[in-house]
Amino acid sequence: MVRQIRLILCLFCAGLVFMPFSVEVHAEPAQITASVDRKSLSRDQSLQLSILIQGEAHGRPDISPLEKSFEIVSSGQSSSYSFVNGRQHRETQLSYTLFPRHAGKLVIPSLKVGDLHTEPIEITVSDSSADPLSGSQGTKKPDIWLEATLDQDSVYVQQQLILTLRIYQGVNLAQAQLSELKIPEVLVKPFGKDRQYQENRNGRVWTVTERRYALFPQKSGTMNIPAVRLEGQAVGSSGNFFFSRTRPIRARSTDLSVEVLPIPNEWQQSYWLPASDLTLMDSWSADEFRVGESVTRKLKIVARGLLSSQLPPLFEGGGITGHQRLKFYTESARMQDTNDSDDWQGVREESMAILPTQSGDVTLPEIRVMWWDTDENKARQAIIPAKVIHITAPAVSR
Repeated sequence: MVRQIRLILCLFCAGLVFMPFSVEVHAEPAQITASVDRKSLSRDQSLQLSILIQGEAHGRPDISPLEKSFEIVSSGQSSSYSFVNGRQHRETQLSYTLFPRHAGKLVIPSLKVGDLHTEPIEITVSDSSADPLSGSQGTKKPDIWLEATLDQDSVYVQQQLILTLRIYQGVNLAQAQLSELKIPEVLVKPFGKDRQYQENRNGRVWTVTERRYALFPQKSGTMNIPAVRLEGQAVGSSGNFFFSRTRPIRARSTDLSVEVLPIPNEWQQSYWLPASDLTLMDSWSADEFRVGESVTRKLKIVARGLLSSQLPPLFEGGGITGHQRLKFYTESARMQDTNDSDDWQGVREESMAILPTQSGDVTLPEIRVMWWDTDENKARQAIIPAKVIHITAPAVSR
């Protein structure tokens, strides 16, 4: 009897083991929400948009409506799954880094995923301040900002104007790129090496990179200088020894304008030389002149605040072409542009071989170069005086 009861229990347990087992899984209704990390920022700051999709939703949101007011610079996605009390829970997080295209009241529009849509979000974007550190207390100050200044309020056409751009850097930067400065009908000449130094402003120490440009406007009127833009990745600690966290960052200088004056009415020369200083030099390869023996004369003009391409020819025959006692052979001019910490400097050097053909005295006329002193705002002249050379007969060979 006992053995029969045990046999029945074993068969019953075995039936439990092989009985079909099923669990009904319920998927939660789909929901979608959008959020931002802040609703007030400047036009050079980034905005993080997050879209959370909970449950089963088909497809991805159409983000093309964002591009009307924002530039999308990066995106990311993460997903998670879980089962709780027989219910399936799924979350998909979409993130977008946005830069506003302009200042003002902007709206992140409603974004659709299938039959679902997010609510619009209003964003306030302020214009970049000339000094971003001058904001009200409690306002988040930028980690990177640009400052642009000019050395003069007005210049003459083709006169040098110095634009100084300072990049104030409060964080480390990676993959930094500065936009190229292009101005219609203006010759832009960057100075050579950037300067870098430290500066304390408003209690914070900044690393300052200073870049300078020489601008040579080619027409009179108002010259508009567009903002220079910086884009890069701000590098911060991620808590990991091997990796650093980065975030996109932007900054821009302010737009500037300056009045470009025409050539003064009293200027009568065929060329125009607005310079802060100009020097004219003369040198000879020999002091004695004999028939049949060539002598080289060199003329050199150095102008501060001008480029060599702006300097006029110096010889043009020296004013003595066709003289009976001399023959002239000119060489191509040598041109050079150099810069120091203050100005560009143009150099033009010309050489002429002079071959005496008859003995006697010859007067070489003065060489005069007119130029406009931009510091004193008046015309000046550089002169090499006339020179009398005495040509002797050729040496008699014995």
